[in-house]
Amino acid sequence: MNLTQPEVVNFMIMRTLKYLSFILVLAAWGCKPQSNYEIGDPSSKLEGIRGDWKVGEVVFVDEVSTNKNEGDLTDYFTETNDAFSVNFDSDAFSYTVTGALGAKYLGTGGTWSFDDNEFPTAINFSPSDGTDPYTATLLGPIREVDNTLIIQVFRGCAGSGSANMSIKFTFDRQNS
Repeated sequence: MNLTQPEVVNFMIMRTLKYLSFILVLAAWGCKPQSNYEIGDPSSKLEGIRGDWKVGEVVFVDEVSTNKNEGDLTDYFTETNDAFSVNFDSDAFSYTVTGALGAKYLGTGGTWSFDDNEFPTAINFSPSDGTDPYTATLLGPIREVDNTLIIQVFRGCAGSGSANMSIKFTFDRQNS
């Protein structure tokens, strides 16, 4: 069957109109008003951080390099039997670190606070072992439904006065 050029053009136009009609029907159907959904109360960040967290990933970041070069330190922190974990108590605002490697970087324990209890972006740590207080940046939400806690601790060389490196700690929730 040989079609003339006008017949081919008519066929293409009809096919295009059919598809456009189908798309318009879908768009109109998808634009129906939705029922009124209730968002509900925001989840408590204090309840979200409560519990035991075991280190799952550790990454070193060179804050001075243009590309913020990273190095994976996970094996160093996870290959020992001395598990590095943190327990956060939201009632007493205290924390306890287990494992010698964790104590080396976060202190053995002390008190903590969010910069804002409703919308936290950082955790302030005040170690009780004489380690200087420090602030860790939250790199993700911390709600009751979240199974990971990601913080970044910035450090500088002695006497430099500025952070030239950081360590990102990713912790996995150990209890629900």
